[in-house]
Amino acid sequence: MSEDTQLIRALQRVLPAKILKEIEGDLTQFGERVVKDILELGRASENNPPKLIQYDAWGKRIDKIVVDESWNKLKDIGCSEGLVSIGYERKYQEYSRIYQYIKIYLFACSSAVFDCPMSMTDGAARLIELYGDKGMKEDEYKHEGQWMTEKTGGSDVSKSETIAVSSGSGDVMNGDMEYAESNSRRFAYLMAQTYMASLLLEHAVWSKDELDAQVAERWCFVKLENGKTNKNSTISFTDVDEKWRELDIKLALDLNEHGQPKLGTYDINSTKLRSKY
Repeated sequence: MSEDTQLIRALQRVLPAKILKEIEGDLTQFGERVVKDILELGRASENNPPKLIQYDAWGKRIDKIVVDESWNKLKDIGCSEGLVSIGYERKYQEYSRIYQYIKIYLFACSSAVFDCPMSMTDGAARLIELYGDKGMKEDEYKHEGQWMTEKTGGSDVSKSETIAVSSGSGDVMNGDMEYAESNSRRFAYLMAQTYMASLLLEHAVWSKDELDAQVAERWCFVKLENGKTNKNSTISFTDVDEKWRELDIKLALDLNEHGQPKLGTYDINSTKLRSKY
């Protein structure tokens, strides 16, 4: 790392001198590992990709994933070097994330892309930290992984096309299961948008000129009618402010015999939308 003058200048610019002095030794030592044992493990892992063993010697279906020992060692190094935990221990407050990501940056080029599952674990840990209950934080928080399940993939979850429909007893998921980001982990998260989230995200990109009742109503029917709301449903707008910055949307739903929205209908009776403009 000591030879990367651009990186050193960047750290000098964004980190307080006291913090940089404290972490510089660890970064230098880790940088030496990146071009030695980590690089060798990365090469071994790339030369020995994971194998799917579908059947055992007796013809029994087992679907076992076998990875090279070098891959497991990269995982151990990532954990022992704090490539995820540094960001959550927060020893250096807001600068802990910079410290963490500099180590991931150094690790990435030599680790056979093991920085990817590390980053997925980071994202999953943050999800539990923000929204998990006590039980999840005490158990799963230490072991989780994350799956990306759509063709679009990527880190922008606002583009998710998997929709969660409330069915009274739970949620019904509609979408394509495409691939697993790390299929050797203990469990996974399934993320989906509610209809409300989908509507809010779409609304947030409207321009000022488009904010009128006709466009909003046309959008709602086009977006929601396709198997998601009944043609008999109606949409009305109330309490629109003079600058069209905010409006209330109400939907009259097609209900079942129990007085609940039928599966596949939009199940929000009233909501308020705001424009980002």
